[in-house]
Amino acid sequence: MKILILSMHFYPENFKINAIASELAKKHDITVLTGKPNYPDGKLFDNYKIFSLDRETYNNVEILRVPIFLRGSKKAYFLILNYISFIISCLIFGPFLLKKKEFDNIIVFGTSPLIQGIPGILFKYLKSAKLNLWVLDLWPEDLVNTGYIKNKLILKINNYISKFLYYFSDKILVTSTKFCEHISNNYNKSSYFVPNPFDHTYYNTDNIKINPFNLYLPFKYDDKDIILTFAGNIGNNQAIDVIINACKILKKKNIKFLIFGSGSKINYYKELIASENIHNIYFMGHYPKEKVKLYFKISSALLITLNNIGSLPLTLPGKVSDYLIARKPIICSADGALSEFIQKINCGLVSPANNPNILAKNILFFSNLNQFKKNKMIENGYKYANEHLSISKISSEIVKLIL
Repeated sequence: MKILILSMHFYPENFKINAIASELAKKHDITVLTGKPNYPDGKLFDNYKIFSLDRETYNNVEILRVPIFLRGSKKAYFLILNYISFIISCLIFGPFLLKKKEFDNIIVFGTSPLIQGIPGILFKYLKSAKLNLWVLDLWPEDLVNTGYIKNKLILKINNYISKFLYYFSDKILVTSTKFCEHISNNYNKSSYFVPNPFDHTYYNTDNIKINPFNLYLPFKYDDKDIILTFAGNIGNNQAIDVIINACKILKKKNIKFLIFGSGSKINYYKELIASENIHNIYFMGHYPKEKVKLYFKISSALLITLNNIGSLPLTLPGKVSDYLIARKPIICSADGALSEFIQKINCGLVSPANNPNILAKNILFFSNLNQFKKNKMIENGYKYANEHLSISKISSEIVKLIL
């Protein structure tokens, strides 16, 4: 089967579509149409030029790159230019880059913005291929959640474009079961649950032996410390405030919080903990995934926090699967799909979104929990991930659905 993957982001940026495309390429002819790598910091990666058309190969995947405006400082107008430029570049240069190529299927890797899939409609008819939309983030709902765009006209236009894309899609795949009902009610389309896989290459820590004293830590390591680690984007959606407020309630020096990642609110949070004189929350910055997993290894548990605005209670974040395969309990502050998932497989502790009091109680409860009960959480999560969330399993599910 010949498959075109349409995605704003691809290797060397760290997205799960890298591993999925590589897995699919073992049995199928895979081409990726993407932009120039600049995520998450908005700076063009080394050895790339903004205005060129590029062809390269990664794990037997052919990559075709079109020019885009970079994300820059992540201000709203930079992001809008970034999104729109990718769509326009694909529409203008895509037919040329894909000339003489034939495809059976097109897969849109639907991170925000989902409207990046619009060129897929053109390619669907140019190539007589089926168009498959894999929805990772609801759009334009996620645009509202982030708080970047509040203009009602822009949101309305995005809503119409999204409806247009849903209408022309032959199959819609979703990463949360709660997305299915939302899409059915709002767009009158059926959808199929295909969760985010874990990336074994990056996050599995089974065979890693590490001396914690060899890692950079902004505090003196003590194996009696409770180290709670968060990794991912740091923006409005993630509600890191709840961690900071829980820390203030706990006032426990032996409980340390490591926050990996970057995002629109990182400077705000750094200033907040400085003004509040909080000394056991550490913003580590953006680390490559292969280094983050070393800190996972020494962590007592992993944190996921989600705001409860808009469509976020319907969302099951992609990093859940990576947390599970890292063999660590999950401590979660969220409503809806994420909270229900963790309770269902009994792999951690949950508290309502934006509730630092209950989060603090859960952290304290966890710190006093015996190792047998912690190991049970780990086993439950690891078993579920291996049975349902491997790259090979998810790739096979995708192929079955789009055939």
